[in-house]
Amino acid sequence: MKKLREKVSYQLFQDEDFKRRLNRCVWNNYLEPEEFKEQWGQIMIDYNLVKHEWFSDLYDFREQWIPAYFKDVFMSGLMRGTSRSESENSFFYKFLSSQMTLVEFWMCFESAMEAQRHKQSKLNSDNKHSQIPLKIKLNLEIHAFKIYTHTIFKDFQTELVAELFQCSLKDMENIDDTKVFILTDSELPNKTWNIAYLPDNNDVTCSCSMFQRLGLLCRHCLWLRHNKNS
Repeated sequence: MKKLREKVSYQLFQDEDFKRRLNRCVWNNYLEPEEFKEQWGQIMIDYNLVKHEWFSDLYDFREQWIPAYFKDVFMSGLMRGTSRSESENSFFYKFLSSQMTLVEFWMCFESAMEAQRHKQSKLNSDNKHSQIPLKIKLNLEIHAFKIYTHTIFKDFQTELVAELFQCSLKDMENIDDTKVFILTDSELPNKTWNIAYLPDNNDVTCSCSMFQRLGLLCRHCLWLRHNKNS
């Protein structure tokens, strides 16, 4: 998607609505494949891109890079397939050059690794000695702060706050031994989320698949934790 500037006209690239719609379609972790196809197709029609070769090629291999097709795959937060290698390339380019001798290369490589170690040490120190303000001050939030890194805690905190102020029950039904809670979320008012709860073993599965993707409890499962007995 970084190539977008060179693939579309200057006028279209300056269109904030176009970029916003495209990003919401491409990087939306909550979309199902069919929803992605519908939104992508509408964008192509609205901006006269149906016959655009580059966009057609992107769509043809959508299953290899669109998050909607990886909802049930544990990605540990890595949603863009090449982002890790691109980040590494960008980092090492600051230290290395194709004109270097082998000795120069090795010395610069060691400098690069030392810079990485210093950054990691700083992050560890910040995580140990700094404080992130608690928003809810529930025992669960306090416990999460103690066991998560700052980055993961912020993600969890977002879900915890959303559970309390954005999620509400729309319907509930029993299917065999499973209770299915259907929730709405004010952040995405046109969608509903199904949380399947098996009381016999407290097994919970949410249709948003956040836990499968990130290993992090979603706002919908957190809602169920607080409300399943009410």
